[in-house]
Amino acid sequence: MFGCTNKVSKFDKNTETLLSYNVNMVDEKEHILCLSDLMESIEVIKLDNSTEEAFGRIWDIAISDNYIATANVGESVKLYNRKNGKFIGNIGRRGQGPGEYTNVWGITFNEADNRVYIWPNMKNYIYSYDINGNFIEKETIHLPDGIASRGTMFLNKQTNEMIVFITPYGSYQRRNTNFAEEKYICWTQDLQGNIKESISASNYIIPRNSSYSWASHTNHKSSIYSYALRTTNSNIRKDTLYHYNSKNNQLYPVYTTNFPHEENIVICSLESPLHYYTIHATYKKGYITNPENLEGCKILQVDKSTHKGRYIRMVNDYLGDIEIVLYDFLCSVKNDYSSIIYNPLDLKEQLEEALETNTNMSDEVRNRVLTMKNSLNENDNDILVICKFKK
Repeated sequence: MFGCTNKVSKFDKNTETLLSYNVNMVDEKEHILCLSDLMESIEVIKLDNSTEEAFGRIWDIAISDNYIATANVGESVKLYNRKNGKFIGNIGRRGQGPGEYTNVWGITFNEADNRVYIWPNMKNYIYSYDINGNFIEKETIHLPDGIASRGTMFLNKQTNEMIVFITPYGSYQRRNTNFAEEKYICWTQDLQGNIKESISASNYIIPRNSSYSWASHTNHKSSIYSYALRTTNSNIRKDTLYHYNSKNNQLYPVYTTNFPHEENIVICSLESPLHYYTIHATYKKGYITNPENLEGCKILQVDKSTHKGRYIRMVNDYLGDIEIVLYDFLCSVKNDYSSIIYNPLDLKEQLEEALETNTNMSDEVRNRVLTMKNSLNENDNDILVICKFKK
């Protein structure tokens, strides 16, 4: 680009080369993958429903060594024992008062201090609770003023600092309120609210309602975090997956594709420890890009080492080769794990069908499927499958 020079360029050893993947090289055939091909371990947990409260649809999950927390639509965050799925109690409650929330953007644990952190929707603070669900007001973590977009948080257990990502929206007006453009796209701060490092949002600003951000940490021992923008606007830059190195405070692109951006098509790039994935989702024209308007979805998997790509579908061979909704599965990647949530009646129907049609099941798998099927009833809470990725 700059021609010949006698200067020696120095590159940060932690900065990776951008992989711009040519999707035209990939055969359109979909390859069937087994869940166990990608996973180091698979756990099936029946979430306890011993409480008198109703259980709604789970839309977000946080997993630690000993606990599972679920954000349910219209309910308080619920805490379970990871080993047996037993319900421990609610973390905080819905409402408008101190320690209360309506919706939740993020949940994370600090088991060493017996703390659960919850980021309420559209708020610039993170609430702190003990494991029994009691609100600890003096430990509220304050974020920068003016945050008005969806975000994701991670706790760095080594430094006891929060890593925060948000969608870098530009300025906009909602009703009678004017919102300034976001100041940061990501930052590191201590639990007292002091910002240590930050990345300016100025080079990443996007119009509101065109996309939202997604972030994950695919190896909790690493200082590298994944960050991506899902876009529905063809005038915005190509969908790109970034890495944020919290040690060096660097944000750099690592993966993108040449999928065409068209109206009502969402291109989303994300990753697991060994692969990049691109979701190419097509929605009904003239409708908003919500799940009920999804017309078709292709999933591209690219090996990080060989750069070989293929379109894939995935089956849960641990439970008789029942099909996995791969879109939901990939969007759940967080801290070495992904998860699958099954409604008990839906799962029972899938297991019954597998027992009838899958003649290749081993005796071990067939016995597991039969035992699971016979244990399910309509009053059960959701069934959670926790999957830990191979490295």
